[in-house]
Amino acid sequence: MRFSIFYKLSKDTIPIDYRRGIISLLKKAFENSNIEIYKNFYENKNNITKPFTFSVYLPYSNIKENEIV
Repeated sequence: MRFSIFYKLSKDTIPIDYRRGIISLLKKAFENSNIEIYKNFYENKNNITKPFTFSVYLPYSNIKENEIV
């Protein structure tokens, strides 16, 4: 499965630790689309390896000390 997400930011910067926000989007998408998959991945008592990965493309970005412009 492959999908893309495009959205506008309310400001021109994002935190350097943007990955948490991306994971949060993925978790919410699983929760909204298939609750059983969500429960299997995130409510399981055992910390399982998920069978997916993600990457983020930030065109024209400038990396500062604590943020990405």
